[in-house]
Amino acid sequence: MLIDLGGQWQVNLVENGSAIASSDPTCRNISLQLSYLPPIRVALFLPNTYPLEDHAKVVTAHAAHSWLNQTTLRAAVQQIIDDHPEGVIWPLFEHVRDGTVLSTLQLDSPSSSRTLNLPHSTPHLLAPHLLSHNTLAANLSFASTSFDCPICLSTVKGSHCIRIANCGHVACRDCLGRFWTMSIQTGEVEKVGCVDEECVKRAAKADDFIWSGVGEEEVRNVVGEMMLKRWQTLREKRMIERDPTIVRCPIELCQAPVPRPTAVVEQDAENEDEWNRLRVCPSCNFSFCLACRRTWHGPITPCKIVAVDQFLKAYILAEPNSAERLRLERQYGKRQILKLVAAHEEAKANNAWLKQNTMACPGCRINVEKTMGCNHMKCGRCAMHFCYQCGVKLNAANPYSHYSMKNTPCFGNLFNVDPDEAEWQPMEGFELI
Repeated sequence: MLIDLGGQWQVNLVENGSAIASSDPTCRNISLQLSYLPPIRVALFLPNTYPLEDHAKVVTAHAAHSWLNQTTLRAAVQQIIDDHPEGVIWPLFEHVRDGTVLSTLQLDSPSSSRTLNLPHSTPHLLAPHLLSHNTLAANLSFASTSFDCPICLSTVKGSHCIRIANCGHVACRDCLGRFWTMSIQTGEVEKVGCVDEECVKRAAKADDFIWSGVGEEEVRNVVGEMMLKRWQTLREKRMIERDPTIVRCPIELCQAPVPRPTAVVEQDAENEDEWNRLRVCPSCNFSFCLACRRTWHGPITPCKIVAVDQFLKAYILAEPNSAERLRLERQYGKRQILKLVAAHEEAKANNAWLKQNTMACPGCRINVEKTMGCNHMKCGRCAMHFCYQCGVKLNAANPYSHYSMKNTPCFGNLFNVDPDEAEWQPMEGFELI
């Protein structure tokens, strides 16, 4: 006889009669939420004079998975027999089916409603059996119950329906399968959810279009594996399109969408934007920088400007207060972009000055500035001889032959003398006489 508790109860599996319960499965005492308990099997002997002269006698009393002590259960059944001398078969069945027998056993908690305390020697071994039986019994009850489908408005047995776990609403499996399949094929992934009127209205008002109340396993059970993959792909694409803070993992073999972290490390105002650049891929756990897409380098170390050159150029070319600039500022952080723009402008000015005022050594590419003297240079780092005017490598044995070659730009230009600078200029502090 299956025990239906008539709703969800808190069942505390208590070791050695302890009154302490915990939801942690590693603890000795475990708390579960159950609506059904495993069946109790009772064998009775009915004398020929039953029920007029003699009562029924208990032959055996046993609870499946031994979730009740056999001696205690036998005593409870005997008490029910004694309380119903006129006939005990039906009263005993009802006492067990609706869980009244638990009150007889004094297992319900007097201090709180809908709570049972079950003493057991090994709660951690009993808990999986109770959960498994509760799921099986709930599925059997659902399959034998009739429901009204909100799509076809027909009354359908639960065995041909599906219940949405998040909200508990029920729909015909065939109708829901066709509706979800059509929605996925047309790209309307926001419609893959509960079709009950209440949930449809709630989804329409939700700021997050992803809110649908269904999980991947539910979608797989209704539309199959192929449609599930398309649903996942479209869902990820729509997430990235609608939320600029979501980026793809830079690992080529992963490419999973990475959302903005819900919690940020404790930080001061100076480093706030820097910490917001941290992203951790939920698929491969790769930690990277949002701006440069490289391995996370901390809030202090700046990004390499080469890595951010693409989006930085797009930001600079965009008009002030334009939609493109606002999009980039939301995605990468306005303060961070302004710092990168300043660094870019500074690097650009430095490169322009180096190009105009220095010459790169052809050996080690270090920039060399000449303040005075001839154009024959010797690098202080790699000791290479080169021409400061054209930048070519010179023969170390005879470097000055380069300036004797006719029909070349450097012919006769060992010294670059500006005629204006060659004239004598009076020095400050001296007076011409």
